[in-house]
Order: sequence, then structure tokens, then C-alpha cells
Amino acid sequence: RVLFRSITDLRKNIAIVPQEVMLFGGTIYENIAFGVRLYENLPKGEMDERVEWALNKAALWTEVKDKLNKSGLSLSGGQQQRVAIARALAMKPTGLLCDEITAALDPQLKGEVLGLLAQLREEGLTILMVTHEIGFARKSADRIVLLDGGKIIEDGPPDQVLDHSNSARTKEFLQQVIG
Repeated sequence: RVLFRSITDLRKNIAIVPQEVMLFGGTIYENIAFGVRLYENLPKGEMDERVEWALNKAALWTEVKDKLNKSGLSLSGGQQQRVAIARALAMKPTGLLCDEITAALDPQLKGEVLGLLAQLREEGLTILMVTHEIGFARKSADRIVLLDGGKIIEDGPPDQVLDHSNSARTKEFLQQVIG
């Protein structure tokens, strides 16, 4: 079964939020509108609506609506990460690929970002997440896949992988991460 007809189709439907916050040097508005400008030809009014929609989805609109023409680099780390999430959501993807997006955040900001991801998942967005946040994975994942050295060592429902693993490597990893 072919899910995507081309690399462009894939890029329009699967958005990526990297571990390192990678905002561009431009304004908050330009950061969020970037992908939409590449793949859609929206008139200014529709683009403005899409940026506002994405910022609302990322729970950031009220914090930045008066700062859209300022550099995204002027925001806190958590706000920058949510701008990166808003940029991904602006494409209205069917899936979101997140690579350790809470790694550099303090506990409160980490909780806000994980709460946002849980809400997006509840709304039906497919999320593929690389994480060491085992508690979040336990609550939110349909399936957990553990890798070691680039190979799959465990694959299954959260309770099976986290509570009933037969893999010594999985048990060792969980002992190190959870304690």
C-alpha cells in the first residue's frame, strides 16, 4: 500500500520537530509560515489565519500575538520549542515526528510540551516520538519500540515492553532511566 506518492507528498503530511530548537533567524511569523509558503500558495489573509491557528494549537497565541514580527530567538526555550511545534502543525500534517523535543527543557516547560503532545494525540494526530520520557510513553503510546545499536530489541504495547519484558537489555535500560 502506497501512503505517499512523492517526497513532496511525504513532506506535506509528516512534520518534524527536532531535538534542538531550530528556529530560523527571521520573525516568529516567518518561522511558522515557512513550510506553508513552500508547499501552499495561500493569500496573506489565509496565511495569517493559519499562523494564528497553529499558534493556538501550540498553546502560544496569547503569549506571542503582539510579538509576531520579533525574532523567535527572543523567546524562552519552551516558547521556542512550541513555535517549532506550531511551525510543524501549520502544515496540517497527518503525522508528527518528534525527536527528544523535551531534552533541553526544565521540568515545568517539559510538562507543558508533553501536555500539548497528549492533547494533539487525543485530537487524532499520529505522533512518532523518540523519547526517554518513560512515564509519558507509558501513558500516551499505543506501541513502544526500543532500539539498541540501531536494532529493535523490544516492540509492543507499553505494559508488555515496560512491565513484562524478557529482554535483559530492556530491563537494564529501564533500570538506568527509571531507577
